[in-house]
Amino acid sequence: MTRVRSLAVPAVLAVFAFIVGSHHLGRSSLWFDETFSAHLSQRSWPDFAGNISAYQGNESGYFLLLKLWPGHTGGESGLRMLSVLFTVLAVPLLYGLARDLFDRTVGLLAALIYLLLPLSLHATQEARGYALLGLAAIASVWAFVRATRSDGRLAWVLYALSVAVLAYSHTYGVFVFLAQLSAFRMWWPRRQAMLASLAGAAVLVAPLAVWLSHRRGLGLDFLPPLSLRVLRAAAVDIGGRGSVSVLLLGLTLAGVVLLVRRGRPEAVLLVAWLVLTPALTIAYSVVASSVFQSRYLAGCLPALALLAAVALRALPVPRGVLVPLLVLFVLGLGLNVRGQNGPLVREDWRAAVGQVNVQWQPGDRVRPPVAYEQDGIRAYLSPRVHPAAVTGVPARTWIIGRQSPTAPAGTHLLSRHQYEGVLVSLFGP
Repeated sequence: MTRVRSLAVPAVLAVFAFIVGSHHLGRSSLWFDETFSAHLSQRSWPDFAGNISAYQGNESGYFLLLKLWPGHTGGESGLRMLSVLFTVLAVPLLYGLARDLFDRTVGLLAALIYLLLPLSLHATQEARGYALLGLAAIASVWAFVRATRSDGRLAWVLYALSVAVLAYSHTYGVFVFLAQLSAFRMWWPRRQAMLASLAGAAVLVAPLAVWLSHRRGLGLDFLPPLSLRVLRAAAVDIGGRGSVSVLLLGLTLAGVVLLVRRGRPEAVLLVAWLVLTPALTIAYSVVASSVFQSRYLAGCLPALALLAAVALRALPVPRGVLVPLLVLFVLGLGLNVRGQNGPLVREDWRAAVGQVNVQWQPGDRVRPPVAYEQDGIRAYLSPRVHPAAVTGVPARTWIIGRQSPTAPAGTHLLSRHQYEGVLVSLFGP
């Protein structure tokens, strides 16, 4: 009976995460990054492997899982369902981690907060690797905690595997690993086992390290320069707008203070887990080039949820008042998310390409203003419409992309329509 009770809460959390994550899953169009995921997953295995080795070592773990995922040809919902399942696994794992570090109440609160954070929910409903990054971060930290509390060899083997999964989920997973290293007091008594585990992880991650060493630059030239406006937008992406996000920030800071005052060794781990990713990417953006993007912070969201949950658990109010207060907070966080329909801007490639599918005539040509936007067109293009490079002066040319295009030689603009970040321009002679 005790075993059943211990599994009941994680099971309920997983079901709730599935319900929340799958709600209106296919309502929004794929945006450009998702159309790339869709196109890459549908390539032949030789083309897929070549693209990964040449360009997409980062997030390669996600792309491989998406390629193997049976739903990758199932439209928006099918593509995004894999990310939903990552969160379905992450939520009960976070509960287990918080229960081991603190108690069941903190675990329940942390799991709910993590699920309903705007950025976390967005990652859950996006065909990209950020939900996997969150899952891998939780798994590696929990494996780290378990290993440092155990003399068992299996725990350290699982930790090595979790570090490898973390690395292949996203390059920024390295910051979560650095947070674990910074928790010196936790692993030093078992430093030999820790070093052996890390040696095994290094062997597994070696192909990714080789790929990174041969890559020129970070490939993040598209990111805007760091500014206060970018940082404010990231804060909204993470916690949403209004009083709930302010309360969330206050609770997180209060959780940090509580752990530091109690002298818990886990305080260093959780604070470093939360802070290292934004702090180091902001610092690099200031001294070199911009590498800061709110989506890339998905790996430190579980730490934010944990710290906020610690503060909520410590509120000095009677249980009869605390429970309704917690319910209102969670509901407020959820309503805040739903009111925004996701924190980050989406692009409506579905409607943009749909216009071309309806109005296309024999002899028309379809192309993007720049080659890398070809995937956005292919994702929704009707089989009877064939995108092609313009040679000569065709009867009509459709140009679909995120930027205003230059008219092909010998043509002038016939019509132009905007579809939530995607521009459809029709040119004719």
